[in-house]
Amino acid sequence: MEYRSIEPARLIDSRTTGGKLTANAPRVVQVTGGVVPEGATAITGNLTITQPEKSGFASLTPGAGTPAVRHDQLRRRSDRGQRFHGRTLARRLGLRVQHRPAHFILDITGYFTA
Repeated sequence: MEYRSIEPARLIDSRTTGGKLTANAPRVVQVTGGVVPEGATAITGNLTITQPEKSGFASLTPGAGTPAVRHDQLRRRSDRGQRFHGRTLARRLGLRVQHRPAHFILDITGYFTA
């Protein structure tokens, strides 16, 4: 595999696109086709969860797979950020928040090719 670093590129900011994610209603985001080419097998980036209405947790999944990043114990009105890397199954990522609505900001910083 070969890693390619890129200038951070915002994939989604739910504060300006689509609104807060509601509890147990995943939002799927297309990853490939823009700054990430179709042949990418994994991505790296930064995930920030902001403005949760109450405590809960959130996850980032490759398609419908196992969570690549999980933020436990989100606190009301508290922002949490974390670097991640994950597979791009079906070339999409699923964003999900459990229990309480919150915003997601997802920036891509690189990708792997086969």
